Amino acid sequence: MRKPGKLLGGGKRLKEATRRKGRTRAEEVIKKVKSSNPELCKLGKCVEFANAGEKALKQKGISGTRVRVSNGGSVGFDGKPISGNGVHEFLDVNRKVYDNLNSGLSRKDFLNRFDVSNPKRILESWNF
Repeated sequence: MRKPGKLLGGGKRLKEATRRKGRTRAEEVIKKVKSSNPELCKLGKCVEFANAGEKALKQKGISGTRVRVSNGGSVGFDGKPISGNGVHEFLDVNRKVYDNLNSGLSRKDFLNRFDVSNPKRILESWNF
């Protein structure tokens, strides 16, 4: 039996969405990052989490987008503050969002629950 992600006949790879216990490869990588360093899962650690998550995903050949929101005000999620400095960073892989507090929410769900106090926000993103 072939393992997920190995080359198949014709050089085709199984899709990134190959699931293990209902999780994608990206979710498995993020889970390992968080379990190996629980400090990354605390408030105010979004940049450190994004650094570690991006590095781990790249090492596994998984690409995505890193997003930084800067607004000079508070940043919240579900009505609760998640950043005191007006900056929050997260990773977007195949329309799933990963940050220091959430693991694999759909982009739509994450953005619907994401709050910024200053509508004049700066949004930066880059691919990895």
